[in-house]
Amino acid sequence: MSDLNQTAFGLWLPASVAGRFRPERTRGPVLRWVCRKSDQGGMKSSAGDFWDRLQTAHPIHTIRRLAGINLCLEIDRLETGLQRFAAARYVRPEYRSLSAPTANQPVEGAFFARAGVLTAIKSLIAATPFADFPPPFDPFVVGDLSLDANEIAFANPRGGVDTLDDFDVAVQSVSVWDIYNPRFLGYALARAYRMIEIVQGNDEKVVRLRTRLGWNTQPLSFEGMSLDEFAAVVFGLFSHVHQRATPSLMLGEPGGCVIDANSFLSQTALSQELLTKFLRGRSLTIEKFRARVAEDASWNRSEFIGRAGIPGFCTDYRVFRECPLMDLGAGQHLILDLQFLEELVGTGLFFHLLNQLPPGKRKTLFDLWGRVFELLVIELLEHYYPCPASSVMPRVLLSEHHFQGTRADGAKEGEVDALLDFGSEIILFEFKHFFLAQDVKDALDRTRLESELQLKLVEDEEGDPKAVRQLANIANAVRSGEIPTAAGRFNAQGSRAAIYPVIVVSDPAMEAFGVNTFLNSIFQQYASGIAGEIRPLTIMSIQELEEVLAHTSAGVFTWSELLDSRFDISFDSKRVRLWSVRQAIYDLVHEKQSASIPNEFCRLQFERIGQQILEKYRNDTVPEAGD
Repeated sequence: MSDLNQTAFGLWLPASVAGRFRPERTRGPVLRWVCRKSDQGGMKSSAGDFWDRLQTAHPIHTIRRLAGINLCLEIDRLETGLQRFAAARYVRPEYRSLSAPTANQPVEGAFFARAGVLTAIKSLIAATPFADFPPPFDPFVVGDLSLDANEIAFANPRGGVDTLDDFDVAVQSVSVWDIYNPRFLGYALARAYRMIEIVQGNDEKVVRLRTRLGWNTQPLSFEGMSLDEFAAVVFGLFSHVHQRATPSLMLGEPGGCVIDANSFLSQTALSQELLTKFLRGRSLTIEKFRARVAEDASWNRSEFIGRAGIPGFCTDYRVFRECPLMDLGAGQHLILDLQFLEELVGTGLFFHLLNQLPPGKRKTLFDLWGRVFELLVIELLEHYYPCPASSVMPRVLLSEHHFQGTRADGAKEGEVDALLDFGSEIILFEFKHFFLAQDVKDALDRTRLESELQLKLVEDEEGDPKAVRQLANIANAVRSGEIPTAAGRFNAQGSRAAIYPVIVVSDPAMEAFGVNTFLNSIFQQYASGIAGEIRPLTIMSIQELEEVLAHTSAGVFTWSELLDSRFDISFDSKRVRLWSVRQAIYDLVHEKQSASIPNEFCRLQFERIGQQILEKYRNDTVPEAGD
């Protein structure tokens, strides 16, 4: 949990797009730009050229170097020295001037960014010949393929750059948001573990849904292991890579980080059988990767050109999320992506369980996880706002409160997931566990993304209200007095309390630029006419909520100070700025020259779980970094 103070800079863009967006005053994200040949006069690069260069590459040696670069980018995302080190080794001298700063871009450009590197690896798997005697390895081919992949992964928006609006920014950023804004491993592991424990608990709705899935009589299994065993293997691999992933090792010879399954656990008490089970499910040979990427087809040049032109080709990395290691044979396994390895014990646990179920039962799992998510967030809030010891003390947190509707004020019957009552400020919460469909994110299509967001958060197919409409109704119920608050009711003297509507979600993609701005514009339509001060809608991920609670509890900033910093409120507008709550936290922490504060609830959970993991290893150690 040491990386809480890194910039939440969003994503890397082609220079022509990055130049369109600037931070307001001293606040806002730092955008990095990516080198492309097409941004320089006289230089061209096409998908056909990309194919031709792929035919000259040594597949395994080139993938190893790219995987090494990828690991370094994950561990230190903004390191200019890493870019220079990699460029000196892999980029041809005649192309190195592409990264030179310009008047519009005063910082150096990057030859290597995660989306481009992953696209290059995916292309090598799909298109490079698997010959008995592959061509000799040429380090400059690594740079050539990265530049080719950048043309695809960082292509300009379809409608052009000059006409981009807020929602266009959302369409562009939502598909790759999480690979540039990874989750904190400690928080993600603690959260996922606790959710599994709640699944096995006694909440009435949880028991009912769990029974439908047939999970009352058998423990949950992950690759044939218990959760402790599965997490112990992943955590050991992560620890090994994280200690070893320095540029000199990752970009040296032969490149990348390879796990020797024959000796990896030799100094621990963890069973070799557990590692074997894990690798059997999560490490593929390059041939098996090709079968997954190319869908068992054999691509020719025209087929590759067609596939590379489909937006999802450079945003859909599900095969690497599910299998973040490559089996090189003889017990050697290459780590392709560290973040995706981490996610196996975070959101990956949910998707593992989902993929084990027949299609007819998957909706039940979503319903179950939705309830578990609600209970988890309430538990988190209760840690920071416990019930007062005396009945005469004001109660700040109210959760799962059902209220009746009132015809006079227009509020309909409903339930508020939680609210925080600070007297002059009321924070209203709705909790929603969902993930945007991958094909929607991949499409880079305004209409499809808008429709998906409407279904997830505004109203369902039957027209029943979801979180955005529910919050407007809840705000109305506060004003009418149906929900008890200290000063929220609107009467002849007005109301002293400002209402802040907040939706807490599970999907990190909802942090992406412009998503909150778009959903707030819809919320304003439903909030129009409600008496008193209703602040704009805030969307925050569960990780952002964990950070907010830590910092507000420590007095670094208040809820209203944080939320108001993202709003642009004028006489005729209640707009939310493009960037995320995470960015606003980062900005305020730096303005106040404060240290970042870890979440105590998550820390305690992580320490408890970490002890369980360490007990799987002899002498309380995890595998040390090797040569």
